[in-house]
Amino acid sequence: MIFAAAVFYDVLPELMKAYQEESGIELECEFAGSGKLYQKIVQGAVGVCGADIFLSAAPFYVVELERQELADNVRTFMGNDLVVAVFMQ
Repeated sequence: MIFAAAVFYDVLPELMKAYQEESGIELECEFAGSGKLYQKIVQGAVGVCGADIFLSAAPFYVVELERQELADNVRTFMGNDLVVAVFMQ
């Protein structure tokens, strides 16, 4: 079970499908905001009935899970640039 931030909604199903076809391992995913998924993990949603993998859009939540010894094998696998657009009327 993968808990994934909503930002991964467009790309993750395609990656999951490719992984399932290659490995034969069935994957499931729950999409929501990183904060909501973090709260579920803190409240015990890990393992068989909860998350095995957490893809967060906010590093803070992963750092907190690691600090609380609720996560191991933490890796940063992508980053992004913050951009501001100003619209003139």
